Amino acid sequence: MKFSQLKIGDRFVFKGTEFTKSGPLQAVELATGSEKTIMRAAPVALASDSTQKLNAPNTGYDKLEALIRRYHNVSMEQVAGQEEDNKREQLEALFVQILQALKGVKD
Repeated sequence: MKFSQLKIGDRFVFKGTEFTKSGPLQAVELATGSEKTIMRAAPVALASDSTQKLNAPNTGYDKLEALIRRYHNVSMEQVAGQEEDNKREQLEALFVQILQALKGVKD
């Protein structure tokens, strides 16, 4: 199956790593929440139902953390290559603070 045949939200395996399709050429890696660009013609395999259930965020915390990670990755892409590297450092510092606060809430 080709990447372009997937629907947004489908979980799939690409080069041994599981992703969720998030856009026409984008996917989010399940393990890290990082976004990756994938060619339309890239060969992929649908993740099995049992794998999907195992890796699906099952709590409000997990869903929130995945969303925050995705937001961070998109934000970092938006400021990539800008002359002021300080913006990237500020975003990264805020991201770390948010994750630390989330961890405190979870524990």
